[in-house]
Amino acid sequence: MINTKVLIVFYGLVFLIASCGKQSEIQTNKTDSTRKPSTNSQGTSPQSNIPPPVEQSRENSIDPITLNGTWVNPNDNTGLILSKDGKASSINLKSDYKSWKLEGKNLVIKTGSDDKEEVFIIKTITPYKLALSPKDNPNTIMLYARK
Repeated sequence: MINTKVLIVFYGLVFLIASCGKQSEIQTNKTDSTRKPSTNSQGTSPQSNIPPPVEQSRENSIDPITLNGTWVNPNDNTGLILSKDGKASSINLKSDYKSWKLEGKNLVIKTGSDDKEEVFIIKTITPYKLALSPKDNPNTIMLYARK
């Protein structure tokens, strides 16, 4: 015959385990409902008029080290070489590149003996791809692959 004390302990444990599971479900539902607030057409929460958080992107800042190397346009074999020490060289281009620097999302390249500057907007940078646009003509995109 089963001991009464064993049954009481058994049912107590079952009750305790069951109540912990329900508490966990309540907390999970509460967390899920507060994690993604609804937004209106202006992108703000209707309850608070606080804009939703903006995800930080690596595109907001460019590490100059990622630009170091040889970049060549695969269609016409033109390109540029950007050295760690700030020196630059052109590949099959009319301009003779001397040096480069990074200013925000702009690549500034000095050319020729008169130190004229060419400024390019960095549209995309990955370990293998670089997309630039001349600052004075941002709709033109020049694509380069790392050699």
